[in-house]
Amino acid sequence: SSMYFDGTDDYLSVPASPDFNFGNSDATIEFSVNPQDLTTQQRIVSTQGTDYLIIIWFGRTDNKFSFRTTNAAETATGSSFSTNVWYHVAVTKVGRVFKLYVDGIEELAVTATGDAAYSDALLMIGAYHDGTEDFNGYLDEIRISSGIARYSKSIERFANTFVAKGDTGDAFTA
Repeated sequence: SSMYFDGTDDYLSVPASPDFNFGNSDATIEFSVNPQDLTTQQRIVSTQGTDYLIIIWFGRTDNKFSFRTTNAAETATGSSFSTNVWYHVAVTKVGRVFKLYVDGIEELAVTATGDAAYSDALLMIGAYHDGTEDFNGYLDEIRISSGIARYSKSIERFANTFVAKGDTGDAFTA
């Protein structure tokens, strides 16, 4: 079953860990999300301290997912998204290239000018570490993988399917 975040004070926090220090390694952050509010900027996943590593928002730019990482400009998806709909979101990192996929379709790509910096901050799910930008909606199947970019080129998401480390996870490659 999924987790519900009410948009006011619900979040998960995970202590800072070298496991989230992607540096120049490949990585994947993925989750299923069902947003319930289009009126505010909401953080889904972030770690932000002296140096920030990853921020994934919903609603920061219209009804879009937005992404930012160290050494790369904030970028929003080309498509807009709705409330009360489940989406699978995956951010992959191969070297310095980050791509965000929604339901298997590449929505944005950014190239960082340097490696992903290690953040000594909490990993926050559903809010910013100061309790703002609270997420309003449902999250499920949150997974962070270091050392593997699970999706490349194009992906076709099958519900509840996870691949073993070493497999790219491609169900379809164009």
